[in-house]
Amino acid sequence: MRWASSPALAPLRTLAAPRTFRTPTLAANAEELPMTTRTSGQAALAAGLHGWLTARLALYLDRPEGTLDDRTPLVAYGMDSVTALSLCGDLEDEHGLIVDPNLVWDHPTIAAIVDHLTPRLTMPSTRVNP
Repeated sequence: MRWASSPALAPLRTLAAPRTFRTPTLAANAEELPMTTRTSGQAALAAGLHGWLTARLALYLDRPEGTLDDRTPLVAYGMDSVTALSLCGDLEDEHGLIVDPNLVWDHPTIAAIVDHLTPRLTMPSTRVNP
């Protein structure tokens, strides 16, 4: 299969590779973090991102928002590579963030994604001009 070794398919092979999940030691939401860890502005950004992300994932995964637990790996709800790529596009469109398609695999829970992305929301150099 000559096409299987194509360099253009390398990102897809990476997405399909088996992943091990790290158990995050992150707060489930911004309010659980001590104020020495997050400023009030960051806490507000984290809470807003958490709400947006939960709503978007509930839509993609065809589940009620209240059934998504912050600490459950998203693959347990049916997250796949197509949904992960769609989420990356939405993060760019809605929040101006360019994220790696491996985001969901490297940060497998809602809490982990929020903790990873919140600092980037406050850094203009990582955002796309809308």
